Order: sequence, then structure tokens, then C-alpha cells
Amino acid sequence: MKLEFLGVGNFFTRTDHQTNLLINDRILVDCGMTAGRALSAAGRSFTDIDHIFITHTHADHIGGLEECAFHSRFLAGGRKPHLHLPEELMDVVWERSLRGGLEDTDGGACELSDYFQVHLAERHFEIEGLAFEITPTLHVPGKFCCGLRVGNRVYYSGDAQHDPDRVESHGKDVETIFHDCQF
Repeated sequence: MKLEFLGVGNFFTRTDHQTNLLINDRILVDCGMTAGRALSAAGRSFTDIDHIFITHTHADHIGGLEECAFHSRFLAGGRKPHLHLPEELMDVVWERSLRGGLEDTDGGACELSDYFQVHLAERHFEIEGLAFEITPTLHVPGKFCCGLRVGNRVYYSGDAQHDPDRVESHGKDVETIFHDCQF
């Protein structure tokens, strides 16, 4: 498994791009406002991304989805990447975040599935032969946020408060832990 962080900065970063995790060159975990530039800096584009998983709806984690959608629709010949969303985010991503910029009733784009192949990510799901497990994390009280276990090899906390007990619990028996901890 190949892991590449396309950025290590927070929401306010000006130089390091926001945290977007690329797995095996084709699976993107989160798609923040700087994702397009981060992909370009790494010699890639949204055309190279087949799957996207979203951990929560802050702009530094979904702010690049609009650019990805337009890229796919207008520059990649309508090729729609797979967008994997936990149940808690299925309606929220479109209704509260992307609809205002992407809805184009005259052009026939009226829902998220006009831009992405949308999949409900159950607690346990698979992408390209990799097993994923959604793990709850605490980022902002009252707001859904999650992390991921990738097989038994990696635990990625997602954007989270410093919580050693939760990290230890979810990261038990994995080879590598990445804890994206807010300031």
C-alpha cells in the first residue's frame, strides 16, 4: 500500500496545502480547498483520482470537491469519480455545501450524482481490494467527523482533537498511525 500526504497544513495554510491523503495513487481521502493545487504539485490532476472518501464537511476537507466536479464534467469528458460518503454526510455534502455552486438546472446537473458516482460507505467497505473501516472521532462537538482504518495496516484519525485513548483504541494492532490533530 502506498500512502502520500498531499499537504500537511490546516485550514489556514498558505504554503503546505491542506491534509489530503492519497492511497495507491487513485484513492483520495478528503478533498480540501487546496487539493487541485496539491495534486498538480505532485504531477497529478483530478483525472488521476478514481475514488474520494470524505471524513467531514469543513472546507479544508471538502472545498476541492467543486473543482473536482467541474474538472470531471468539463475537462475529463464527463468521467465521474466514485465519491464514498458515510451515511451522516450523504445529504449534507450536496444540500449544505455543494449545491449552491454546482446545481445547473439548465445544464442538467441537479444533484451530486450528476458529477460523481455516489456510494454509501458503510462502517466496513472496500475500495479496489482495500478494506476500510470508518471510526468515530471527535473534532467539533455536535459535528460528524470520522477517521479510517485501512486494513490492519494504517489508522488515520481524520481531523481530530488530541485524544490519545481514542487513537490507541482505533489504532490497536495496526502498523502505522497518522493522527491529524487540530490546534
